[in-house]
This record gives sequence, C-alpha cells and structure tokens, in this order.
Amino acid sequence: LMIRRPPRSTRVRSSGASEVKKRQDAEPSSNVVIDLSSDDTGAATVSPTSLTFTSGNWNSTQTVTITAEQDDDLQDESPTITASVNASSDGDFTGLADQTVTTTITDDDAAGYTLSKTTSSIT
Repeated sequence: LMIRRPPRSTRVRSSGASEVKKRQDAEPSSNVVIDLSSDDTGAATVSPTSLTFTSGNWNSTQTVTITAEQDDDLQDESPTITASVNASSDGDFTGLADQTVTTTITDDDAAGYTLSKTTSSIT
C-alpha cells in the first residue's frame, strides 16, 4: 500500500479540494479494501470513503479527493486523513499499519462586523 503524495501532507483552501493518489505495491490474491477517513469531518471530508484493489487493478493509481468544508470561524485547521486496510481484505494486507496524510486548510473567512443601523432615535 502506498500513498502517493510526498511528504504526506497537502494544502487546501477553505471550500477547496486537493487530491491524493493511492496504489498498492504488490498484487493481492483477493480484494483489498482501503477505508479512508478524516479525524475532523467539520474541517475536511474524503471521497470516496473506500478504495478496492483487485488482482486486475492493484497496480493502478486511484484518486482520493480531500474537500475542505466551509465554516464560519477564522481558524486554519489541520485534519488528518487516515487510510486503513479493511479487516475483510486479503490476509496478506490486513496487518499493514495505517497511513496518514496531514491536511493544512487555510481559512478564507475574514474578521469583521456589520452595523445594521446608522441612525437611532430616542424619545
């Protein structure tokens, strides 16, 4: 299993998206399912949430899209995307350690306020 996005990090603007590529290093004897997740879905989501590698596509790169979610705060965020081999996968792959990609999201909100009335009358 290999994540193709050295050095295991990616940058995304708020409401934007970035892609990482995944492929396997060896042919499986049965399907290998890679589950993908974000540790902060309020900051970033992944699509698709799983990839399946077979004996026919094991050496083909598959794309995962990381999408930054729009929020109303001013904070940059750094969610971690984790790729895990699903327990139902080929037994030669199930013992592999999880792999991660750290995502840096640059927030696009700006500090400010809105004054709704410019005049007032008191009697």
